[in-house]
Amino acid sequence: MVFDPSAAPMDREEFLAWCDLQNDQTEVFDPTRTEFSTPGLRSWLEEMLRVFPAMDGPYCSADRDDDPHLTDYEINRTSIFACFAWSKAKSAYNAVMSIAEKHGIAVYEISDPGGRIWRPGGDGLLC
Repeated sequence: MVFDPSAAPMDREEFLAWCDLQNDQTEVFDPTRTEFSTPGLRSWLEEMLRVFPAMDGPYCSADRDDDPHLTDYEINRTSIFACFAWSKAKSAYNAVMSIAEKHGIAVYEISDPGGRIWRPGGDGLLC
């Protein structure tokens, strides 16, 4: 999950409760509506879609049935959940992290047993 770092609580327990709410509030993402989301989240998604196209929804390409890069995105105003094929886990992780860092957004590693939370540091790098 990537998220707007200014929208999420810093305390871990509060953050986890916030995440549960985010997962229940999926909306259709419209990159042309600047009020919909933050510039960082919009830019992250637009860049990710080039490498990991949407499995369904408004960004789905009908001619990609067997593409292992197909990704399920659940999007709302302050976060985006992305579910990748296990065969692409390493390349997806690298893309998520580098593109999030580039656009100044945070990452929550939901599939990691410890659930590590990465936020942009003072130098812009995720830490």
